[in-house]
Amino acid sequence: MGPHKLHLAGHIEDNSLEVRWTMLQGFHNFKLRIDKCDAKMDCYTIHKEDLTINKMVLHEEIFSQCSLYNVHIEAESLQYQDLRDEISVSNEKIECYLTENLVFTVGFSLLGLLLLGMVAMICYYTRKHPLHKRVRSRLYSRLYSQDMYHQPVKKVELEQFMEIKMKESDPFRQEFDRLDKLASDTIQRATMIAEMPAMKKRNRLGNVINLTSV
Repeated sequence: MGPHKLHLAGHIEDNSLEVRWTMLQGFHNFKLRIDKCDAKMDCYTIHKEDLTINKMVLHEEIFSQCSLYNVHIEAESLQYQDLRDEISVSNEKIECYLTENLVFTVGFSLLGLLLLGMVAMICYYTRKHPLHKRVRSRLYSRLYSQDMYHQPVKKVELEQFMEIKMKESDPFRQEFDRLDKLASDTIQRATMIAEMPAMKKRNRLGNVINLTSV
């Protein structure tokens, strides 16, 4: 019975290619051929050699390139049918894995993650500090200031003003309601804690509710 396989193996380190195979009894000559394949998968022969041993080492600058190399071997025998085997080897240095497409893919992925993080931060900030509420707060404050602070009650008219107000069924109700609305629209007051049943008895004033810190 004749032999089975040559078990061809090889690897590239720096600018050296080493190839080994099984030395089979009855085979006297080994024809080795090495083809280099570029990115377009166009292959061409760069080395041919006839050997009588089961090892070959080549030191060539071409093996430092990030290319694919096909190694073919044919074992000749006067007793058995010729055997053939082939493998593909490539330079495994890190630079060879950083192809242009991979660099673009990683770059765009990182950029996408960065943009996603920025969008998340913007959403979080606007949720905590809504823009329309801040604008509305400034607008209400300005309108209120123009109406009340720019036209205050004069000192000489204060007594008459108070007498008129005190004759009303609910004095200063309109002013308090307006302040309440102003506070709600500007500082977004929160009174949920003070309005809890267990907390109501702690409120010293019936119509003034403590604000909740947010």
